[in-house]
Amino acid sequence: MTQIPIKELTNEQLVEAVAIEVMGWTKSYTLLHENCWNPTESIEQAMQVFDKMNVPKSKRLDISKYDNNTYCVTIRVDGYGDIHTEAGSFQDLPLAICRAALEAVRAK
Repeated sequence: MTQIPIKELTNEQLVEAVAIEVMGWTKSYTLLHENCWNPTESIEQAMQVFDKMNVPKSKRLDISKYDNNTYCVTIRVDGYGDIHTEAGSFQDLPLAICRAALEAVRAK
């Protein structure tokens, strides 16, 4: 089955994909906690997602804020050659971190 592009995922689909693919949770565990865990809306939870990213080498999170209050998040993972994964500019910083983390984990 083909994966839906990350930018086209609904918020619920993104939270589930992050929980399973990045956090390593099972779908049933995710469903039990969906009402209290939404890293797309919480900067603390989004940083837990970044911290939990299962990548074999070091990782770096770069955040840029532009004059129009949009953000650009870049997660760089060393050890894959020169892979740089970016999650464009978004008004919602936690959402951008989650998209970038999922993109980085899928790229490994």
